[in-house]
Amino acid sequence: RYDLAEPSWSDGTPVDAADLLLGWAWAAGILPADDADAGAEAEATDAGAQASLEPEMAGVPELDEFGRAIVVRFAAPTMLWQTAVTAQVPAHIVGRLAFGLDDAMEAKQAVVRAIEDDDATALAKIGEAWDEGFAWGEDDDPSADLLLSSGPYRVDDVTRDATGQSVTLVPNAAYRGGADAGPEQCARLRQPLGRAVGAAAAVAGAGGRAEPGPGRCPGRGAGRPETGSGARGTERLMLIDSHVNLHAPQFDEDRDAVIARAREAGVGLMVEISDKLTTFEATHGIAMANPDIWCTVGVHPHEAKDAADLTAATLIDLAQRPKVVGIGECGLDFHYDFSPREIQAAVFRRHVAAARETGLPLVIHTREADEVMGAILKEEYAAGPFKMLMHCYTSGAELAGIAAELGAWFSVSGIATFKAAEDVRAVIRDMPADRIIVETDCPYLAPIPHRGRRNEPAYIRHVLDKLAEIRGWSAEEADQRTTEAFFGLFDRIPRSA
Repeated sequence: RYDLAEPSWSDGTPVDAADLLLGWAWAAGILPADDADAGAEAEATDAGAQASLEPEMAGVPELDEFGRAIVVRFAAPTMLWQTAVTAQVPAHIVGRLAFGLDDAMEAKQAVVRAIEDDDATALAKIGEAWDEGFAWGEDDDPSADLLLSSGPYRVDDVTRDATGQSVTLVPNAAYRGGADAGPEQCARLRQPLGRAVGAAAAVAGAGGRAEPGPGRCPGRGAGRPETGSGARGTERLMLIDSHVNLHAPQFDEDRDAVIARAREAGVGLMVEISDKLTTFEATHGIAMANPDIWCTVGVHPHEAKDAADLTAATLIDLAQRPKVVGIGECGLDFHYDFSPREIQAAVFRRHVAAARETGLPLVIHTREADEVMGAILKEEYAAGPFKMLMHCYTSGAELAGIAAELGAWFSVSGIATFKAAEDVRAVIRDMPADRIIVETDCPYLAPIPHRGRRNEPAYIRHVLDKLAEIRGWSAEEADQRTTEAFFGLFDRIPRSA
């Protein structure tokens, strides 16, 4: 399994299963290439991995679109399987060059269809785009497409002289993954081919840490969100986005415009979420500067390692500030384990104590930690009740049942719109009808039809409409139910807001 989870190319487009499948197609030798280029390609990648991979493939990989992964089967044991498939070239760029598709997700899907259908004509176009679209002529400057990257560093400049190629790397502000994910792969940039520059640390590998984290799919959106009060022109009570990350660097260039577009789209309230105390001033500042934005205070489990000495008293003190209406985002993430599990649990319990003391709702993140999360919630609730929100819930039905019995609210995100997320929709159908709210988790997890772009609060109506579809509610009923549930949870926010 080659899993890139949710990193993005430096133009904001996610690296996903389509990029991995394209990398597999090249490594497996199914992309037509001219003879003159064949020798150069061998120099641009790990020749050993290429040689070992090609005779041992066992069919087209299975795609896990929701998990942003592919499953590759080998006909025989392969020593170099962990590095056999790399996402060297962005599938959305190849799809654009090959098929003239400007929409990133449409371009990706065209590439996927061509490979899965073994469409010789389409594969020939992809092969031509691969060979020519990422070639660097003797007298040419490298194109923007050639400089795309997905690791902790991006390519700032490429020059070439008699001694060879020189690449200047700078930190990639959009990167949210582990610090150890990229430098090793940046060595690829010193290869002589321009195509290797395009790789810029985008390498797949089992257990790789190039991903920025759950619900975290950074990127700069392509196009302007549509505005209006509803998908069908219906009168909305109030669109509310219960979970935004407007302090994220993806919004640094147009934050005010994003907020304005949300208002134009009918969004009446937003809750800006704190993920670490080092950025809390920015989070709180956004809330204080906007009458329709409120905020929380807390530390995301990814950041728990840097907040091991956090006390409930600190959270309680910060929660006294005006417009702070929740504790979190906090919880457990055993998928990425960016923080040691015992530290995640300890820091999470301090958040629970703060929520219990302040009476503010606890915004909970949980991933692949159902058993431990369920045990902690039951133990802590027995020690004293507290209000809780299972944010962007994608965990199992058993944990959902435990949380529901403890009176938890649940928030539904754009994941519910993803084609492969039927298991998530099944849990949503059984959530307490009076305790469901909606969120974007922007800039991550953009809903269909915007998947692959930077998410924005203006897209929240797509989530609400999908929730209505899943539960069999009318648009008006979904509006009314989620609005009532929101104010029941965040009861420090006046209805007049």
